[in-house]
Amino acid sequence: MAGYRYRLIDHLLRKGRKWNFEAFHREINESLDREFGYDGISIRMLLNDIQVMRMEYPEGYGAPIKRSRGMIFYEDPDFSIQKAQLPKRDFATLEEAVGILQQTQAIPVAESLEEVIFKLSGNPESENHSIIWLDRNDQVAGLHWLRILYRSARNHVTMTLDYQPFDAQKSSRLTFCPYILREFNNRWFAIGWVKEHDSTWTLALDRIKIAFTNNLPWRENDFFTPEERFADIIGVSLPENRRPSRIRLIFSAYRAQYILTKPLHGSQKLITQYPDGRIEVEVRLIINPELLTLILGFGKDVQVLQPVALKKQIADNLTAALAFYPAT
Repeated sequence: MAGYRYRLIDHLLRKGRKWNFEAFHREINESLDREFGYDGISIRMLLNDIQVMRMEYPEGYGAPIKRSRGMIFYEDPDFSIQKAQLPKRDFATLEEAVGILQQTQAIPVAESLEEVIFKLSGNPESENHSIIWLDRNDQVAGLHWLRILYRSARNHVTMTLDYQPFDAQKSSRLTFCPYILREFNNRWFAIGWVKEHDSTWTLALDRIKIAFTNNLPWRENDFFTPEERFADIIGVSLPENRRPSRIRLIFSAYRAQYILTKPLHGSQKLITQYPDGRIEVEVRLIINPELLTLILGFGKDVQVLQPVALKKQIADNLTAALAFYPAT
């Protein structure tokens, strides 16, 4: 609301307009009532808004607002907060942010930020090169769906998808309300409500065959928050009716510092540090395919102690892999 009031004050004072202060206060309140059904602000709050606008960046806009003989106006009739220039260091920060986002070119917000920088600076291109480089793979299938899914989630527009899981012979048509777009291990997923099953699904973008918006009602997300959904898992897979398990792992001395400085999960706790450099850690996680892949990726440098079910799954996977390499 404060941001709207600042823009409203600016709009009323632009182009050298001068107002009787009482009439100015009344016009502010009438505009707030028209736009928001808001009763209005007190003179004290209006004076506080004016004081903030007068402050220099970054606290305010450096607005040359003057009051004289019961009148209020811009001392510089050409001033507008819309013309306010950001310091060069802030443009550099914005340009760096755009550079990072552009590394995943399908994310529409990068385009929007480019437009913002152009409007603020009038500079259509930056000669700066990004210092931060992310791990990416632009050849991953399905990235072209990011734009329409992002806009659908942002604008609460329902979609129609043809979706074919890896284990299905043909695709199925789904009515889908995307809530979250999630990247994991260079693959993108959309998590949202599927009308036909009245439940939330996690859809891999590379398995979407067709996607377009429709005019069906949007289903609000009262199922989960992102923090809740991802709190107890690695990756995106959330098996139904599973609860987090206490998982005990021993890592070799070679991997110990890696695990201590880059924990597997926020729940990781160091249980024991052995004299030979090995460490035992505990994490509290729901067992899903991504967790299995992560543990298997450590090969001979990790041993699963518990739970027994996870220990057996890892052993079965290693036995199956060993079958590819018969003794010679």
